[in-house]
Amino acid sequence: EPIDIKRSRTDPGVRKCYAMIEDLMLLANEVVAADLSKRGLPAIYRIHGAPDEQRIDVFAELAESLGYVLDDDAGSDPRKLAKFLKRVEGTTHAQALNFLLLRAMQQATYDTANVGHFALAAKNYLHFTSPIRRYPDLAVHRVVRSIVRRKKIDKAKLHEKLRVQAASSSRLERRAMTIDREANNLYRALLMKDRVGERFEATITGVAEHGLFVSFEEPFVEARVPIDTLGDDWYELDQLGLRLVGKRSGDSFALGDRRTVRLENVSIEQRELSAVVQQRLPDDRELLSPPDERRRRNRRERKKGKGKGERNQQRESKRQRYEEKRQSKKGGRSLDGTTPRKKTRSSSEGGKKKKGSTRGKRR
Repeated sequence: EPIDIKRSRTDPGVRKCYAMIEDLMLLANEVVAADLSKRGLPAIYRIHGAPDEQRIDVFAELAESLGYVLDDDAGSDPRKLAKFLKRVEGTTHAQALNFLLLRAMQQATYDTANVGHFALAAKNYLHFTSPIRRYPDLAVHRVVRSIVRRKKIDKAKLHEKLRVQAASSSRLERRAMTIDREANNLYRALLMKDRVGERFEATITGVAEHGLFVSFEEPFVEARVPIDTLGDDWYELDQLGLRLVGKRSGDSFALGDRRTVRLENVSIEQRELSAVVQQRLPDDRELLSPPDERRRRNRRERKKGKGKGERNQQRESKRQRYEEKRQSKKGGRSLDGTTPRKKTRSSSEGGKKKKGSTRGKRR
């Protein structure tokens, strides 16, 4: 059984080594793909088409609502998308934004038609470097071996053979990904089966009509929060699908919010964890937002629960207190012509919040 699940936090030096090896492998894949394409020989290419423009527009709108701006032409430039992901790395929304962008992209597949690889910005690309674990790599090695040994190649026959192999490889790859996901979910359930009732710090990584998905910080597992456990209210998904909002209370559960949750149930058979929300954690997004945007958001939140008359009354009260303080320093009179009295602390003050005050309440 597993003993722990943690985020991968590899040493920076090791990460650089991995990146260097990855670059060399990508280069090898591109060189072989370009050579086979130049020779006009059939091959199994790893293709990835450009994302649908409408999906990218929806993603840009979602990202902007969370405070992150995507360049207008990023949908046609993979380098700008990569730069965007680098910019949000380490924020509370990083995991959710990566997932949302992945949903907006097309899925990479194997095909004999060489249409390029959008995400890698590669005109020619295939898998060549791992023939011991991927069948498409082995098929490409066989073509390269035929070239090296100067064997005669029947292009039409080879093309049909590789076309069938490419379709089969794509189908089996999707099946392997499903099995991998199920295995990971099983390990998560086995790890957490004896920790029901414990509380964990978590981040909301998914919002749906039926509830929330939260990611625990330690250990690194995910759980589902059913909508009927959120409280005595009717919660609805907002237009962008980023938060659940209570119709009566106005309470919301938004993507990226940090909460304390209690693990409620673990099902080994269904490979699923379920939790209930306990309380809101301090929102560290304030530290990541530009000061001007932070001020604008604070202003909007202050105005949200106050009517115009109440705001005017508060402004007038504040103005009078300021004038009284100024006049008292000069020894003069206040606005109503009376001599300013020495300010005393009432029983309702003393640092305590007045009954009925909205300050400090969650909106």
